Amino acid sequence: MILVVLGTQKFQCDRLLKKVDELVENGTINEDVFAQKGYSRYIPKHYTTVDFLPKEEFENKIEECSLLITHGGVGTILSGIYHRKPVIVFPRLKKYKEHVDNHQLEIATAFQKKNLVLVCGEDDDMAKLIDLSREKRFGKYVSHRDYMIGMIRNYIYKFSMSIEEKLEMENKNSKRTKPQIELYVNNSQVMNDAIDRIVVEIHNKKKETGGAKKILLTGCGPQCGSTSTCIGLGIAFSAAKWKTLIIDCDIRKQRDYKKLNDNTDNGLSDFLLGENDDNDNYEEIIYKTNFENLSYIPCGKFAASPARLFCSGMMKELLKYADEQYDYVIFDFPSISVAPDAQILFGDVDGIILVSALEGVTKRQIKNAKQKIQPFADKYYGMIINKIDMKMYKKYIKKYDYYFVNRDGNQKLGQKATKKYKKNKGVKKEGDKNE
Repeated sequence: MILVVLGTQKFQCDRLLKKVDELVENGTINEDVFAQKGYSRYIPKHYTTVDFLPKEEFENKIEECSLLITHGGVGTILSGIYHRKPVIVFPRLKKYKEHVDNHQLEIATAFQKKNLVLVCGEDDDMAKLIDLSREKRFGKYVSHRDYMIGMIRNYIYKFSMSIEEKLEMENKNSKRTKPQIELYVNNSQVMNDAIDRIVVEIHNKKKETGGAKKILLTGCGPQCGSTSTCIGLGIAFSAAKWKTLIIDCDIRKQRDYKKLNDNTDNGLSDFLLGENDDNDNYEEIIYKTNFENLSYIPCGKFAASPARLFCSGMMKELLKYADEQYDYVIFDFPSISVAPDAQILFGDVDGIILVSALEGVTKRQIKNAKQKIQPFADKYYGMIINKIDMKMYKKYIKKYDYYFVNRDGNQKLGQKATKKYKKNKGVKKEGDKNE
């Protein structure tokens, strides 16, 4: 059964009723149709209608139907999605006097962008959409109802509190310990060997120039693995007892998309926007990690114009503080091909490292990235290439696994060397017995 719903709005929507009636008449729709038509005036000839339905009966009809065709009422749309029914939304339009404006079209479009419904505009073919709805795989709707209820309850609770209670709560919050950032550890011997090679190069730069303290990493293209590389470098420096700070500078990305920012209250953007309670307290945005000597500044909340924030005096102050307090400061910036943010700090850091990937980054992107750092060529340390096939890695770095430990806990030391060692060891034992 196909269910058509027009809600309780005090406006007609005869267009939808007529369209469905025509499809039933010409045989395009060959199953039963039931409509709740509300205040519409048109009386269909080929299917049953009622003006309104009690709530329980309405829910039963949605449960029974194979397809829901509805106006752009949010409640009805969500009911269909909740019951996992294919939903076609037919938005009411102002020009047909079906509503006071076209907000239903905006609502329907928003649901369609999330792959939750199909939208039938005035020029769309309803018959094709019905066929498509039968085979289309719709997305899964995630409700934030509990979160919203919690926010409202919290607001009401705070509003009803006395001044003394509010002061007490603020005092407790000020004494609250910050969560520890759990950085993920890569146990791959190959990855750790590659990171060690980078650490050696940076450490030598520091010995040669006295600089190499503030290191900036940015991708030639998106998803090159710059964040993983920054974390690997940070862990390596901290393991060598160097006091290290990683700063997540990707404040264009919303907090929900950053795993390391879960459960953090303040971050870089909050500091730069001056929204901390105490803007001179840098430790408010610096979090400890699960590695000794390694600290982390999360990106903070989403900022629409981060480039302006990186140009601010607050950023200069943070750079000065980090330079005084840490042995190494690693800046994790978004891809230079996507955003200009990294370029703002080129003049303030000691070293610039580009991060690329064997697949997913074009030659043009690499060329453009190198052109952008050309004015600071003296600070360019080189390029890290991620996502390399092991065959290629072996080709350029011979015997990279010479000291690796196998599954039995023994070092490889080259196959021939190992066999020779074992053979000599066996001969010695026999000689001992003869003696």
